[in-house]
Amino acid sequence: NELLRNQVNELHFKLQERNALVNRTLRLEQLLELRSKLDLPTTAASILSVDTTPWFRAVTIDKGLDDGLRQDMAVLGPEGIVGRVVGQIGPTVAKIQLIIDREAAAGAVIERTGVAGVVTGVGSTTMLSMNYVANLNEVNVGDRVITSGIEGIYPRGFTIGQVKSVESDSGLHQVIEIEPAVDFSQLSEVIIVLLSSVDALPAEDIE
Repeated sequence: NELLRNQVNELHFKLQERNALVNRTLRLEQLLELRSKLDLPTTAASILSVDTTPWFRAVTIDKGLDDGLRQDMAVLGPEGIVGRVVGQIGPTVAKIQLIIDREAAAGAVIERTGVAGVVTGVGSTTMLSMNYVANLNEVNVGDRVITSGIEGIYPRGFTIGQVKSVESDSGLHQVIEIEPAVDFSQLSEVIIVLLSSVDALPAEDIE
């Protein structure tokens, strides 16, 4: 029985190892596909460490000044935007402020209607908030939210997330909660756009 238990445990370990390898391969294939769609200079990077607190959400990647990274370069994933390069950049490492950080922000539009606003991190959760959308504008649960490119960091047309809830505020603007498209708990590889500011891309160019 002891021998059988050890064999079963070993098989479970090998199965998990194989699944992890398959998932990593799929993620890398998705990154390659994304890079092929972008008419922009990019580089891929792996995440070395995660720094997430209720006040600051960031990751460290294995690319830096030697690879052409500079402040405020956009960081993307196959599912959508991840964040931007911040802080002091080392020769071979850099810090990425995740879009879910409470100090992060990105210009955004509701894809279905073109209603514009600004998406910011909430800080205490992995959810996002879309601000400055008037109560008169139509926003529905399930609406896809994409980047507008207005801040000059993120290419226009990339997915930010999906509207999770909408409430009319007592003031002029709606309270809109966004669920990010990126699962930050599973993030392991990213793409950095090697431009300090990007020209807006047509939304239909990027799925």
